[in-house]
Amino acid sequence: MNGGGVLRIIDGNCNEIARYPDSSPTPPPPCPSNLNTVPNLAVRNGLAVGNLDNATTDIEIVGVIGGPTSKQIIAFNLVGPLNAAQLVVKWCSPPLSGVDFIPRDSAPAIAQLDRPPDPHINQSEIVIDDKVFDFNGTLRFTGFNVAQSNTVVVANTTGTGPQVIVGRRMYKSTLPFWTGTLGWTSGPVSPIPPVYPAVADIVPGGPPEIVVTDTH
Repeated sequence: MNGGGVLRIIDGNCNEIARYPDSSPTPPPPCPSNLNTVPNLAVRNGLAVGNLDNATTDIEIVGVIGGPTSKQIIAFNLVGPLNAAQLVVKWCSPPLSGVDFIPRDSAPAIAQLDRPPDPHINQSEIVIDDKVFDFNGTLRFTGFNVAQSNTVVVANTTGTGPQVIVGRRMYKSTLPFWTGTLGWTSGPVSPIPPVYPAVADIVPGGPPEIVVTDTH
């Protein structure tokens, strides 16, 4: 639940091609110095996979490490040929504790929230719990009104830019720089977690629909 998890990469034939921790290079600070030897992935927080910083061959795996009182966002890269690949830590966010603590069931999502000044620079953000992190693990925004065990979905449901749907609320922003403004709150959705939203174009010819499973 909190810490102790091992990250594994499995190929299409169910063979393990890389894992963490292993003999990878020493992780950079502020990562824990013993991260190469002590399993510390918070497995209930889930993972996200995506291109954070516009490196065409550089896909990141984003997760959460830590225990019941302090956690950190962590980004890995898979480095080297598949027959000798390593999971290498790219960065860790500063430790998150107190009001910034991430509950056990909040999973990260990777999405481009900003409109970049250069269309060839597609740096993405990480959304988890009530927070937005920049592509390099810097905490940028705190303030979504969420509770434990909510899943975050980032989608463009109106054609005006990305929205963050979390729990029973939708947050929007004025581009180019995403800041987060409450767009609406759904009364029929339970205010008590867990709430698991998803977005899909179910009815043709209009904006996408939001499907919610909750405990109401």
